[in-house]
Amino acid sequence: MKSAQVDKIKKWHTVISFLIFIGSLLYSIFKTNLNLLENPLSKLGTNSKTSWIWHSTLALLDIIIIFNSFYHVWIGNLKYKNILSLGFLVAGLGLLGVIIFNMSIHPYHNLFAATFFIAYSTSIFYFGFFQIKNDFRIAMSSIVIGLSMYAFPIISYLLVKSFSIPELFYITLSFAWNTIINFSTEWKGFLKRIGF
Repeated sequence: MKSAQVDKIKKWHTVISFLIFIGSLLYSIFKTNLNLLENPLSKLGTNSKTSWIWHSTLALLDIIIIFNSFYHVWIGNLKYKNILSLGFLVAGLGLLGVIIFNMSIHPYHNLFAATFFIAYSTSIFYFGFFQIKNDFRIAMSSIVIGLSMYAFPIISYLLVKSFSIPELFYITLSFAWNTIINFSTEWKGFLKRIGF
């Protein structure tokens, strides 16, 4: 398969996966009447009406994270590819653990969720850090998103004392990063037009 075909598939896969996630999230919230200010999104995985769709969507998200991350680490001219790959793999395994151990198995679920959040944010940050000499715009975008994946969820948690709002920030930033790296040519063109 040619590189242009792979790029097109990755772009469509990211967009379609994002739409599936939004659809599944809205469907699950509607079906369970989940109060986002009182419950984490993981509660959707414990409800018999929505657990199958929620876990399927998280599995799809896990595939995107692992595939996109590994692809962009290995096609880029980056230092420390093995370390970055390990970070993204740990993040993917963390999300897999979240799928396997739902909220009813609280300690394990929380451990895997924390592993995912920390490993993925840190890996995105270092992806940008190691990319600075090769592609400044993508590097800075990755660094800003990696740091934002720490800052916004923490700040929003301190403001609303709920896990679902920080989780929504985190997932949105995750999709933003995947979109930026898959649409990198268009993203860099946009940044040039606005003077960055």
